[in-house]
Amino acid sequence: RARVAALLLGAALTAAGCGRGDTTEPPAPITRAAILLTGGDAPPPDDAAWQPVALPDDWSRSRPSLGGDAWYRVEFAVGTSPPPLTAIYVPRLSMVARPYVNGTRLTDGGRFDEPMTRLWYRPQLYWVPPAVLQAGPNVFHLRLRAYPDNQGGLSEVYVGDPMALHARWQRHVFRQVTAMQATTGITFALGVLVLVAWFVLRWTSAYGWFGLAAMCWTLHSALVLAVDIPVPTLVWEVLIVASLIWVVVAMMMFALRFAALRRPWLEAAALTYAVIAPLLLWA
Repeated sequence: RARVAALLLGAALTAAGCGRGDTTEPPAPITRAAILLTGGDAPPPDDAAWQPVALPDDWSRSRPSLGGDAWYRVEFAVGTSPPPLTAIYVPRLSMVARPYVNGTRLTDGGRFDEPMTRLWYRPQLYWVPPAVLQAGPNVFHLRLRAYPDNQGGLSEVYVGDPMALHARWQRHVFRQVTAMQATTGITFALGVLVLVAWFVLRWTSAYGWFGLAAMCWTLHSALVLAVDIPVPTLVWEVLIVASLIWVVVAMMMFALRFAALRRPWLEAAALTYAVIAPLLLWA
């Protein structure tokens, strides 16, 4: 029900935005927060050992080799009473997070157990109903779980007018997710077309390699965009990188065949690397 309500609210905001134009300026980003490296199902108290942190906070730089749980605490103010509907826009977080405002959970966020929900490639927009807010200071808590050496952390945070933030979130989703989904579909269709033509019409093997490269790129994009995965995260991460290696090898083979060049030692080395690279990455 909460998801349906959020979708209906988003559609209403979109329709309203189309009718009046995106004239509301988005709020300034919040770049100061506090962090507490602990887990738990409820936000820690205000007197816990919070440490100040600047946003965006990239764990690969600020906490290399560190993974696990953390809580972020972000303060914001609401100046009117009763408070209006408010939105919280988070351009990026990794890997999964659960949002709270004034101790009230806004949404589930995803699965924290392995394999975790993968939100790292998708900007987040949270609706904050007026009943949760209070005039004056408010606190946004974010429970986060990240993997070590995998760009965990939190970007800057935007809190304010739902219309402006929804429009910004929509643009971000289109650039990063929708456009990639569209190009992935086009690449898949092209790969299937070329492979069928190569197999049926007996075209030169160059086109077989090109079709294989297109299918490997489709696999890579699908792996990147996935949110809930059916296998352990280590296997998924290895496949993400390995599929990109396969694209490079297949395109190299296509270029050699298309130019009617034969380099047996180079081809053997590249194909061998394409096989052993996933094992090396896993190790």
